[in-house]
Amino acid sequence: MVQALCRGERRDRFQRQNKIAAGDYHSVFVSEEGRLMTCGTHSFRDNPQPILGHSELDDEDLQVIGGDSVLVVPRPVAGLADVRVRTVATGYAHTLAVSEAGAVYSFGLGESGGLGHGNEADQHTPRVIESLRGVRAVAASGGVNHSLVLSAAGEVYSFGAGDGGQIGHDPDSLFVPSRDWHQPQQEVTERLQLTPRVIDSLQGVRVVAVAAGAYHSLLLSEAQHVYSLGGGGATRRSSSRGRTSRFTPQWTPQINEALRRVNVVAVSGGLGHSLVLSEQGHVYAFGNGSDGELGNGRDHHSTLYEFTSDGMQINARIRAQQRALATTDAYGHRDLMVHSMTLADEAVPRLIESLGGVRVVGISAGGSLQTGGSGHSLVLSEEGGVYSFGHSAYGELGRNFENESEALPTSVPDVVETLRGTRVVEIAAGGASSLAATATGAAYGWGRSECTGLREQVGAGERQSATPLRFADLELAHG
Repeated sequence: MVQALCRGERRDRFQRQNKIAAGDYHSVFVSEEGRLMTCGTHSFRDNPQPILGHSELDDEDLQVIGGDSVLVVPRPVAGLADVRVRTVATGYAHTLAVSEAGAVYSFGLGESGGLGHGNEADQHTPRVIESLRGVRAVAASGGVNHSLVLSAAGEVYSFGAGDGGQIGHDPDSLFVPSRDWHQPQQEVTERLQLTPRVIDSLQGVRVVAVAAGAYHSLLLSEAQHVYSLGGGGATRRSSSRGRTSRFTPQWTPQINEALRRVNVVAVSGGLGHSLVLSEQGHVYAFGNGSDGELGNGRDHHSTLYEFTSDGMQINARIRAQQRALATTDAYGHRDLMVHSMTLADEAVPRLIESLGGVRVVGISAGGSLQTGGSGHSLVLSEEGGVYSFGHSAYGELGRNFENESEALPTSVPDVVETLRGTRVVEIAAGGASSLAATATGAAYGWGRSECTGLREQVGAGERQSATPLRFADLELAHG
């Protein structure tokens, strides 16, 4: 009994209850009463989307931003009115909500089966994942088209797109849909898992935290080892339409050896990069660094060299996902092996030295596909300060620049001045936006208003804000 209690207490250290989450098109909150609330993009032009989970919305709550209809005020999701939400997660355009009872609900875009309902249909309102009944879930995480769910027993259930290896299943065991891409001469590599399935290769490993990046996944074990998988889906959205990804997937979870001696307490996956937090409050970053999202002082202006296996130099940009796992220094495409070297990317986890003297207690890696591929990062200090770095063109770093030419990638972490003096307890890096929750239950957002819904505060004619703005009349559970 004592041993079980100690194990439970140790596990609780890693299982943070998220009261805020940010996707590529929406923001999600858990109110003080445990109600799920959402805002953000409701429709593209005149085409309603299922992203927000609302069956009906009043026109007075919607405003047109860049031709799209946006819900500008967080509204309770009626389909979960009787459900008290414990923690929430977002993917590219879908949401996962875990109830206090351990049930998992999902809604949003259903492409590739990322909602876990046995099909690829969109879900406009929350629906419980039936195949997880009987499983007590404690955490979830979403990528572009895949999802992870962690059970109280330490098992990981994964579902959705699997052709990049991001869900950890044998590719031959996955469903290959019949598509009419009108390109019969090209191989279609799409492989799906339409319902949640335990990652069998983790047998004997108790997992305490999960993090889905865009095309890769990170898992943290009770022994504080980091496992990574996926990364083969860098061209995921095009490969499903007949193109073959050029990056070799990592099909099963592998321990990140470079972090074996680090006492890791948290992991986070972005578009093509990863962040890891140690027990001592240090942050390690690896993966794609072209936007400065690794905090190593370098970005896409740094020189890139790539070589074929015979030593011939070629000119080509590294795509984000081949570095996301930090487990290899080469990627393959049929018979050609390409070895790459860049000053911005990191093949193995690297300590963010510029955060020296700052004890970090929270990390969040973000990145947007709708902006053509960009990444940014947030870290939270023990004193409640927020530091940001990476892509900044849409205001996602929370820093004001005098002119647009200054809004270049920022590769060195710096404090978000507007929030100085406000004790922040939770952060969320979304696509082209960011969120923060305070100790008093207030919520702030910044970046593209299609994501945050903060249209009224941003002002007419503006699509983004680099200044953190408070969501009016929204009270979160106090941290």
